[in-house]
Amino acid sequence: MVEAKTTGEVLRELVRAHPQLQGPIDAGVSIAVDGRIIASGLSEPIAPGSEVYLMQRLRGG
Repeated sequence: MVEAKTTGEVLRELVRAHPQLQGPIDAGVSIAVDGRIIASGLSEPIAPGSEVYLMQRLRGG
């Protein structure tokens, strides 16, 4: 669990707590907050108690 107010802070705090996540995050992740996929960047606010999921981005065509 990390404390963060925005999606960008979540990623920074996760890497700070678990440096091995830097590679997968740099490779591309999507962020879902309370079941809603965030597409507006890293400044989306996160309410206390929200569920946040990271998903590896799918590539291909």
